[in-house]
Amino acid sequence: MLWFGDLTEITTGEGKLYLACVLDMFSRNALGHAFSRHHDDALAVAAARCPPTSRTPGSLGTDRRPDSHIPKLEFDRDAVLVGAAIHDIGKTIHIAELSGPGALHEQAGYQLLLDDGIEERLARFARTHAAWTEPTNQIEDLLVSLADKVWKAKRVEDLEQLVLDRIVAAHGRALWEAFQHLDDLLDQIGTMADDRLAFQSSYSV
Repeated sequence: MLWFGDLTEITTGEGKLYLACVLDMFSRNALGHAFSRHHDDALAVAAARCPPTSRTPGSLGTDRRPDSHIPKLEFDRDAVLVGAAIHDIGKTIHIAELSGPGALHEQAGYQLLLDDGIEERLARFARTHAAWTEPTNQIEDLLVSLADKVWKAKRVEDLEQLVLDRIVAAHGRALWEAFQHLDDLLDQIGTMADDRLAFQSSYSV
């Protein structure tokens, strides 16, 4: 399983309202959501902590179970879920990067989360989601990076290769077989990208 998250501003008759969502990439089911009048890290964390019906509610621990698609690939599911939801939280500080390029939000988001008492093992995704080539990255960092790209149908070959390397090492399947499986999944996710981007752009920043 793989999740992604985003923050959206909604203009209402009573002012601005912000929605944070966490979605399952494969089923497109909502895993968690939260509303707030404040566009901040607390909103993203609330969405990640919202217990969905598709998994057992609980604390954000270190649940390293095998993935159902790749049985021997173990990773911290809850950490990936949180990372997908909060990796762009620094854009609440660097607002221009919500709709334009820039990397100032990465370190700013990391520091913001630490200052708010978020554990470093979770806060790190704000900093690592755009630095997937770092040799110290774990599988959780790579999956959050992949989620950040594929929800808008952006394919990054070197990032996907790093994920493939982990799959092959864990599962023992041939590289071509793992590639075909991953490629099919990413193509499937990408088919709805235009609708997701259109929905996002319909709300002003």
